[in-house]
Amino acid sequence: MTKRFIAGLMTLVLVFGGAVLSENNNIMNTSITASAANRVEGYFEYAFIDDVRSGVNILNYNGNESNVVIPSYINGAPVVSIGDYALCHNGMTSVTIPASVTSIGTYAFYHCSNLSVINNGSCINDIGMYAFSCCDSLSKITIPGSVTEIGYGAFDSCSNLENINFPKNLTNFHPNAFAGTKWLANKQRQSDLVIVNGIIINGANCSGYVSIPSGVTGIGDHAFAENRNITGISIPGTVKTIGAFAFGCCDKLRNISIPNSVTRIEYDAFKGSSNLENVIIPSSVTYFGSDAFTDTRWLANQQSRNPLVVINNIVIDGRNCSGNVVIPNGVKAICNNAFALNSMITDVSMPNSLKEIGDYAFTSCTALQKVVIPYGVTTIGSNAFLEARSIKYAEIPDSVTYMGQEAFKECSALAEVAVPGSIEKLELATFQECHSLKSVDIENGVKNLGEYVFSNCSALTDINIAGSVENVSWRTFYGCTSLTEVTFYEGLTNIAADAFQKCDSIMTITLPKSLTGITATSFNYSTPGFKIRGCAGTTAQRLAAYANVGFEVLEEPLFATETKIQNSEPKVRYDSNSETTASTYSGKADINNDGIVNVSDYSKVAAHIKGRKMLDNASIADINNDNFINITDLTQIAAHIKGKKRLS
Repeated sequence: MTKRFIAGLMTLVLVFGGAVLSENNNIMNTSITASAANRVEGYFEYAFIDDVRSGVNILNYNGNESNVVIPSYINGAPVVSIGDYALCHNGMTSVTIPASVTSIGTYAFYHCSNLSVINNGSCINDIGMYAFSCCDSLSKITIPGSVTEIGYGAFDSCSNLENINFPKNLTNFHPNAFAGTKWLANKQRQSDLVIVNGIIINGANCSGYVSIPSGVTGIGDHAFAENRNITGISIPGTVKTIGAFAFGCCDKLRNISIPNSVTRIEYDAFKGSSNLENVIIPSSVTYFGSDAFTDTRWLANQQSRNPLVVINNIVIDGRNCSGNVVIPNGVKAICNNAFALNSMITDVSMPNSLKEIGDYAFTSCTALQKVVIPYGVTTIGSNAFLEARSIKYAEIPDSVTYMGQEAFKECSALAEVAVPGSIEKLELATFQECHSLKSVDIENGVKNLGEYVFSNCSALTDINIAGSVENVSWRTFYGCTSLTEVTFYEGLTNIAADAFQKCDSIMTITLPKSLTGITATSFNYSTPGFKIRGCAGTTAQRLAAYANVGFEVLEEPLFATETKIQNSEPKVRYDSNSETTASTYSGKADINNDGIVNVSDYSKVAAHIKGRKMLDNASIADINNDNFINITDLTQIAAHIKGKKRLS
C-alpha cells in the first residue's frame, strides 16, 4: 500500500501586522500570504488541528531512524494526534509516543514489519482502524488505561502478537481488532468464547446451542457474525448491549429471547439471519440501530401484520409503508434508516411525543412532499431527509437543538426554510444542492454556519442571517448564483475562504464592525458594480480598498430594529380548537393568507422585524396591537405554533 498524503488547502489571507484584518488598524498595510495545511519540522510533516493552533496532527514521517521519537511539541503546540497513514510502511524497530497524543489514526503504523516496541502513549484514547495491522515483529503490547476504543482490525495480522495487557475499563472493541494474532488463536484454544473485560469479542468457533456465562455485560460487534453452526443462544441477565452485526447471517438461529437487562441493540445486530423467526424483546430496550432485524423472518412477519413496525415506542421499520403514514402517539423515536429508500410514502404525520429522528431515517423517500416536525423533537439525524427530492415544505420547530450533516441535502423541491435559533450550529452541507430553495431565514440563536451548508442552492434569492451568527465557514454559500445581496449584523466575526465564491450575482454585501476575519477569496469581488457597505475605519472599508471595489459608509452599526406601523386593525377572531401545530385562521399572523399559521409566517415576520423584507400589510403581524412589530409579537406567534398558548 502506498502512503496517502493530504494535500494542503492554499488560502489567501488578508493580514495586517501578522493578524487578520483588524478594525483597530488605521492604515491599510496588507500583504497576501499563502498558508499551506502541511508544514515540516525535522522529519515530520504536520498540520495544526485548528485556526488557533491548539494542537498538531502528524501527517507523515520522512526519516529512516530505527528508533523513532515523536515530539511532544512542534512549533509551540502539543502533538495531539498521529494522522492516517502517517508512519505506515516504515522500517522502524521502536516508536516512542508522547503523553500529549490522544489519537492514533487509520493505518497510522500499517505494515511496519520491524516494529517490536511501542513506548509510552499513556494518554491515547482511541486506536484507529488497522492502525498497527501487519506489524509482524510485535510480540507484546500494553494498552494504556486511557484507551476507550480499539478500531476495526487495529492489530489484524500481527502474526507474532501473543501477549496483550488490557486495562480493566476498556470495553469498546471493533471487529477483527486482533484477528490473525497468536493471542486470539491461543484464546480460542482455551474457550470457544473469547471474553475480554466482560465483552464477548469472538465466538466464531461456537456451534450448536451456546450458553453465554453470567457476568458477561456485552456481546461485541461481529462476535458471532456469519457463524452458520450455532442453533440457539442463551443470554444471561447481565448483558446490557448486543453489538453491531453480533449475530449477523447466523442462518441456523431460529429463536432468541433477549433478557430485560439489555438496553441497546446495535445496527445490523441480527441482519441476514434468515431463519430467525421468534424474538422476544423486553421493554428495557430503548435503542435499536438501523437494520437490526433486516432480512429475518421475524421482521417479515411483523411487516405482514403492519407495515409500520413499532417496538417499545420506536419506529424500527417503515420501508413497506405507502401513501400517508400516521405514526401513532407515544412513539418517541424513528430509528436510523427506518424509511430509507421508500419511494411510496407521500406524507408522514408525526406525533407530539416524538423526540428524535434518526440518521438516514427518510433518505431517498422520493415521493415525500412535506415534513412537519412537531414541537418536542430535539434531534434530526445526519442525512435524515437526504435526496427526498419531492419535499416542498419543511417545518422545523425551535425544540430542535441538533440537526446533523446533510440532513436536507438534495431536497431539490424545497422552496423555503426557517432555521430556528435553538440550533447553534448548522452542520456540514445541511441544505446543499436544494436547487429550488429561494428563501432562508436563519433565526436569532444560530452561531455557526458550517461548510457547504447552502452551497449550490442556485435559486436562493432571499437570505436573512441573524445577528447571532458569528462564523461563516468554507464554501457555506458556494455556487448560490441567484443571490444579489447579503447583509450581516453586528456579532459576526469571521467569514472563511470561498464562503460566497461562484455567487456571481452578488452586488452588495453589508459587513459589521464586529468582523475581524475575512479572506481574499471569501467573495467574488470582480463582479462588475460590486460594493461593500460598512462603517468607516472597519475591516469592511479596508477590504473594499484592498479589493478595489466601491464602499458605502454606514453611519451606525447595523442591528435589528423594531418596526413602527401606522395603523392598528381590530382583533380578528381565531379558531382555537385545532390540536395541530398549524392552526386555521382568517386573519392576524397568517401572513401568506394560506389559512394556517406556521413557521413560514413566523419567518416572514422575523424578516420584517430585521428589516430584510418588509411586509405589505404590516398590521397583520401586530399581535398585541401596540403599534409596534417586535420580538413580543414574534414570541406570541411562536407560542401559538407550538401549541403552548393559542392566539385569541
